[in-house]
Amino acid sequence: MLKINVKLVVKSKVVMKCDKHPRYNPEKDGLGGVVGNCHKCLDLFGVHKFHMQMINAVRSYQEVAGPHEIKRVPKMAKAVGN
Repeated sequence: MLKINVKLVVKSKVVMKCDKHPRYNPEKDGLGGVVGNCHKCLDLFGVHKFHMQMINAVRSYQEVAGPHEIKRVPKMAKAVGN
């Protein structure tokens, strides 16, 4: 029997901007929006790309594992006075 418990919670907000190109947005501009082969902008695009890959991997796992997941019902609390 194979039993895997996965609970992934990521609670962080990171605001990253390039000093030279503060208006660059990797989500909207993509790789073509990188001006002058700027290393910080390329890194921002890489972070955005891997973030989207992680989100897609988690979603695809949930689609596959969702129907096979066993829903646990919490145990009833013992009645007071027994």
